[in-house]
Amino acid sequence: MWLLLKSFGDAFKKFDLYVKSDSMKKLFADVGTDVVIMSPPCTPYGNCSRFNRQHHHQTWIESRRNFDPISSLCGEVALYQLSIHRDFLIEQPQGSELFLIEPWPRVGRNLRVKKWTFDQCMFGLRSPAGVEPQEIWKKRTCVLTNIPGLASLSKNCDHSHVHT
Repeated sequence: MWLLLKSFGDAFKKFDLYVKSDSMKKLFADVGTDVVIMSPPCTPYGNCSRFNRQHHHQTWIESRRNFDPISSLCGEVALYQLSIHRDFLIEQPQGSELFLIEPWPRVGRNLRVKKWTFDQCMFGLRSPAGVEPQEIWKKRTCVLTNIPGLASLSKNCDHSHVHT
C-alpha cells in the first residue's frame, strides 16, 4: 500500500506504508504537506467486518493484523499534522471501528477535530461502470477532519431518488 505525497509544482513522492520509517515526519516536513487526505482500507473495520468477525473469525484476525499498522500510522500522521497546525482528513464508512485503534481516540479528542457524516448518493455515487442497471448507492460515510469548512458538506439523503 502506498502513500503519494505532492506539494504544488513538485512530482509525487511515493512512500511504502508497510515499511514504517522513523523518517516519516521528515518526509512530511520536506514535502510540505498542507493537507493529508487518507482513506485506509475499511475491510476489518466496516459494517461487513462484524459478520466476518463472527462467521469467519480467522480471516477477520488476518485482516486486522494486516491493516491495524496502517490505520495506526494514519492516526500518527493526523497527530503530526495537528502538532504543526496543518490539516488532515480521513474517510471511512459510517460505523467504522477504525477510530477505536490507537492513536485515533487521541486524535478525536482534539478540540480542532470534528466528525461528520454524509450520504454519498447526495454527491452522485452510482454503481460501478459496467454494472447494469446503473443504480444510486446511498453509502453513508464518516469524515474526521480538522478542516472547519468541510462540515457544510454534511448531507443526509433527501429521499428524492431511489437507491439500493
